[in-house]
Amino acid sequence: MAGGADLPEGFEDLYERSIDLVYSYARARLGPAEGEDVAGEVFEAALIAFQNGKQASVTEAWLVAVTRNKVVDRWRMSERRMAKRHLVATARSTPDLASASTDDTDRLLLAMDQLSAFHRGLLVLHYQDGFPMREVAEQLGTTLSSAQSGIARARKALRLAYEGVTFDV
Repeated sequence: MAGGADLPEGFEDLYERSIDLVYSYARARLGPAEGEDVAGEVFEAALIAFQNGKQASVTEAWLVAVTRNKVVDRWRMSERRMAKRHLVATARSTPDLASASTDDTDRLLLAMDQLSAFHRGLLVLHYQDGFPMREVAEQLGTTLSSAQSGIARARKALRLAYEGVTFDV
């Protein structure tokens, strides 16, 4: 890292030790270009923490957590519509949504927009990302039965939102 004279003490060492970890984590999930962007954002956040006197809290675990959050933010921004479209196909197995035609895709996407972030997250983790319910529970830090009841409530909320969506002409 060039220009180390202007950096807080210890930052350059942290960067050199951790850049490969942060970049490889982000790259595996987003590809090389976005992985590089996320790595830059993570170290920008670390630099700000250093400048605010919080060097002790900036560990490799902290860097990975920040990276994970930034990756998830990127997924939400860039793949939100794709995830919803995938959910359309999956949701067709739900009795109330089984009759949804391709023309109703936008209606379902609007219904997804009405769900809470938690419900949307459950549906996307399970249906889009393909995680079994046990892994969804682990990712959310909850029990399997709690995740199962949460997904049932999310599907119900999606059905209700879907039924209530109208288009203003």
